[in-house]
Amino acid sequence: MERMEVMMITRSLFILLGILGLLAQPTWIYYANAPMLASLTFGDLDSDGQDEIIAATYGRGGNPYQRGIIFVFEINGDSLPGWPVEVTTGPIPSTPAIGDIDGDGKNELVVGNWSQAFVFKADGTNYPGWPKPYGAYFSPTLEDIDRDGDMEIIYPSGSRIYVFQHDGSILPGFPVSVPHDYAGTPAVADIDGDSLFEIVAGINRGPVTPGQFELYAWNDDGSLISGFPVFLCGIIKSPPALGDLDGDGTVEIVVNAYHSSNYDTLYVLDSSGNIKPGWPVSIPYCRLSGPALADIDKDGDLEILTISGYGYAPQIPSKVHAYHHDGTTVQNWPVTIGGIPTGNSSPIVSEIDGDTLLLEILVKAQDKIFAYHSDGSPVSGFPYALDDSNHSGTTSPSPVVGDLDHDQDVEYCFSSCYGEIHFFDESSFFDDKFEEWSMFKHDERNTSFYPCAGGPGVAENQKDRFYINIWPNPFINQVDIRIKMVKKWLK
Repeated sequence: MERMEVMMITRSLFILLGILGLLAQPTWIYYANAPMLASLTFGDLDSDGQDEIIAATYGRGGNPYQRGIIFVFEINGDSLPGWPVEVTTGPIPSTPAIGDIDGDGKNELVVGNWSQAFVFKADGTNYPGWPKPYGAYFSPTLEDIDRDGDMEIIYPSGSRIYVFQHDGSILPGFPVSVPHDYAGTPAVADIDGDSLFEIVAGINRGPVTPGQFELYAWNDDGSLISGFPVFLCGIIKSPPALGDLDGDGTVEIVVNAYHSSNYDTLYVLDSSGNIKPGWPVSIPYCRLSGPALADIDKDGDLEILTISGYGYAPQIPSKVHAYHHDGTTVQNWPVTIGGIPTGNSSPIVSEIDGDTLLLEILVKAQDKIFAYHSDGSPVSGFPYALDDSNHSGTTSPSPVVGDLDHDQDVEYCFSSCYGEIHFFDESSFFDDKFEEWSMFKHDERNTSFYPCAGGPGVAENQKDRFYINIWPNPFINQVDIRIKMVKKWLK
């Protein structure tokens, strides 16, 4: 009871200071004191109906490459019992996936480090039969590939992609192999309308020289889809995105390719590997940003968002780009990220300010989080500064947005490459319909799939309620207090 009273007093003080405009800090900050390249994830690991915050890092101390750590936090910043978990066989560069791999109604956490593939139960213990001796640099994906009621683990390791059952056995037809060094992080969806799942991945690493590199798509039995592989201008260093861009009932494949001339290329292909009309488009240094899909202009089809910029090319400023499905640029885009050369995270698209009118696009660039409305205008209170003192110039962790406790207000979380985790529990109205592309690779299973065309929820979906919206939040120097009452309250 004493702990609960302290929490209530702390939360009340937090709200009061916010109303007075005196608060410029998140709800809580955790210092992992370890390098962090993996993106944050929200997911209900312990299956209690509320999401947790999941983070993965390299090791602490003098040599970060010897160990890795997985953190799982409750909404109040406490660690979930049994966490964090430290692995001693290498760092964790990839984003964990959360899902029910055995069909028992309880979720598991799947992640890889440089040496092993891990599956953990919600209490932090190893799942029976795991870990397995398959190292990975890129994120796993969970999907019910064989449609037996539980999730399989789609796992890139070296030049192969494995599909594991929960007991560690390998699904027939797998692994599949790619040439060169590494298969990239996979995306999964029914891309050809046959009611079966397909897996899409490119070649992530190889000689960065003039020449073409392959994008692959496999059926659920490991066979190649007709028309694949497709030869693109270069290697694929970021995850593909899958979604029905134009609302015609078929899924398109969106992917950035790294060109040796540094004029990287954004492609859109159909499910047979044909390049769609209006594509590709050239975007210098967009190689490290996984595309995000969202209906940012609420016209009923999906737009494509990606980030350009590279720490080793400071003469070219970072930008956030937005394209229609036909390859034309969305009005007011691209937006230049002022003074920041390193745009190397994947964009997030959701609602964070509670106005329900415009979606927001959040990106991490170097040591700041930037936020823009879908019309390209900046969100007040941003950029938000993080400590990125050991920034590597490679990928950066993407932000994450959601409603962890399902109380219809928004939570979001940012992290730095130095391992600072900043969590915000805000008063702004939020509905699940606003989760267009709210985390890295779209969802906690890392599918990279936007499941349907169409826009987010709007104000008429709100339940009868009264709330005070402190805006902007986080705020700097000044604040507006907005009081909203649904009409029913005024009758």
